[in-house]
Parts: sequence; structure tokens; C-alpha cells
Amino acid sequence: MKVTIVSSFPMDGKATSNRVKVFAEQLLLDSHVNSVTIVYPSSDDRNFIAEYHNLKLIDINLNKINKKNYFIRAYHELSHAFELFNNAKKTNPDVILVTVPSVLLLMPIILSKKSYFIALDIRDTVWNYFSGNIFNMFISKILSVIFKHAIKKSNIISVTNSKEKEQVEKLSGVEPIIISNGISLETFNSLKKIELKKQLNKVNLTYIGNVGIAQELECLIELADDYRDSIVVNIIGDGARLKYLNSLSRKRNLRNINFIGKISPLLISDHIEKSDILFAQIGKKFSSAVPTKIFEYLASSRKALLGLPDGQAKEIFKDFYGVKIFPVGDYNELKRNYEIIKDLTFVSEMAKKNKSILINKFIREDSVKNYLHLLKDSFNHHL
Repeated sequence: MKVTIVSSFPMDGKATSNRVKVFAEQLLLDSHVNSVTIVYPSSDDRNFIAEYHNLKLIDINLNKINKKNYFIRAYHELSHAFELFNNAKKTNPDVILVTVPSVLLLMPIILSKKSYFIALDIRDTVWNYFSGNIFNMFISKILSVIFKHAIKKSNIISVTNSKEKEQVEKLSGVEPIIISNGISLETFNSLKKIELKKQLNKVNLTYIGNVGIAQELECLIELADDYRDSIVVNIIGDGARLKYLNSLSRKRNLRNINFIGKISPLLISDHIEKSDILFAQIGKKFSSAVPTKIFEYLASSRKALLGLPDGQAKEIFKDFYGVKIFPVGDYNELKRNYEIIKDLTFVSEMAKKNKSILINKFIREDSVKNYLHLLKDSFNHHL
């Protein structure tokens, strides 16, 4: 069985690429799988094809997308989708596994004349993210129609959590399989080695991840401003809001906030080691999303301050130790919970309990193994 994975995100060590990496690794361990190819857009303006034993990487240079204009963005995403899908078809696969946050990557599935075996992995139920005015409701309707048709044309569907499962089933009548987001065994084994750190008078608080609209990180500027003499805030990562936040910080003349930008995944543990508190946040309309970086926080023996809406992420992370969760968008609650967690002594027993929960429930490979059994059964039935 030849499997080709199509992703609209580069293999850059972020959430989507980590999920794809585990898919590929587990597929290659299966004796029924002859080869795995990953087709994805380049992260650095180049094309290349690389082969490692039975794994082939096809990195395609695509034009950068202007995300500020809906229509221009849609046009470019659609052209990118067909470029990626056409390159996937050239590999002559038995199975095409499409993993999406990008909705328009579904269009080639809908319009494809040939009946490929399609495994559709839905990481975000984005049709639920648009609400409010008529224009947003119109976009939501279009997205839901695209998803519904793509789901109907796919042979097996997967999602990341029970909330997404409920939303997909409600939309399409198709029951998807849950492949939980979590942490890879390799990453877990690396981060669990980080030892407890004694907190000094000046607290080191670090955010790691995408610096986008969904994360609403303006609150960290406020926090750095209010605690100028007692906190150092580090923002690691890049995204659409990085320049804006940097500008906001300069206007307030803040010297206790560092914009470190995008770094190699190999350097993440160095920054975590220096941190006392790790921060994450996701906006209210993303209630079905689960930020995967938090699993890495919890493996690394550090306290976590989380801004989360009511939903899947809050349900998962409330069971961990050394974690304070505040209602996203409520700055007073952020400050209140910060005061609590900075005074909390995080002991080795709490770290051990967190690692035990992760190893028992949230190791990516375990979830993917179960899924691959079902994929093979579905593929054999398809033949």
C-alpha cells in the first residue's frame, strides 16, 4: 500500500507538521505499507524532493498568501490546493491522506474525477469559527457545504477530539474517528528530562507558538506593563500579529518583554528550562480547538497559565497539576490567576502526576496506531 499525505502547512515543527510526522512514522512501521510520501508547501521559497528509505518528501515552493483580504486569500489557497493535490496524484498512491486546517484543500477532493481512496483528517471545524455579521455567516455556510461534500467523498474521516466529532457528525451524518492531539513519544522523552527550577524574585513567563489573531496575546503586553519590575515575558514564534505586538511594546517602552521570533524546535527546551511559568491562550470562538503546545508544557515540569474558553481544551487541561485556567479575554482574571500561580510551589510529585496522565492518555503514536488499523480495514473493504 502506497500512502501519500497532503498538507497545506510546511513541515516546520509546528502542530500540523508534528501530527503529519507521527502519521508517517507509524505508517512506515506497518508491513503492509510500501512507501509514504508527504506533499507540502515550502517554508523557505524553494522546491526539493528528498527520499529517506521508504519516505519521500516533496516540498513545493508556493507564493505567500495575503491573509488580510478574504478573496485574494481564497484564490491563492485554491490554486495552492490544486498544485499540492496534483503533485500528490503524480506519486500514484493507493491512499491519499489529506490533513486540513485549510478548507480549500478539500476542493480537489470534491472535483476529482478519479475515485481515489481518501482519508480525510480534520484538525479544525473551521465552519464554526465564523459568526456575527451576515458576511461571516455567509462564509460559514460556504465552508460547511465544502466540508460536507468532501466528507461524503472520503472513505475514512478523523478528527482530534470529541467536540469536533460531534460537530462533524451533526454536519454530515458521518461518524469520524478520534485521533487525539497530544505529544509524540520522542518529544515527551526529551522534555521530561527538564528538571524543576527554583523560581527567583523576577518571574520568567514564556509563550511558545503561533503569534496570530486566535491567540489574543495583547494581554501579555498588559501583563508586562503592570509588572515591569517583577516579570520578564518571552514570546517565541511568529505569525500575523508579531509586528503589531512588537510595535505595541515599543510604544509603551517595555524593556521586560522579549520577542524571540521563530526558532528551531531543537532550541525549545532551552527556553523552557529558563522559564518559571509557560503561557498559552486561544480565543472564545475556537472552543473546539486544543492547543497542542500545552501538552509539551506539561511534560516539562513547569507551571502553566492558560487562557481558555469553555470547551474541549478546558476539559482536558483542568485535570493537570500546577495549571491555572482563566476565562479568555478577561484580563482581571488573568492577573488574579497569575498572582496565584506565581506563588504556587510546583513540586516533583505534581510533575510526575502530569507525566503519568500524558503517557497514559495523550501519546500521539498510541492514537495513530489504533486509527491505522481502521484505515487498513477500510482500504481492504474498498478494494
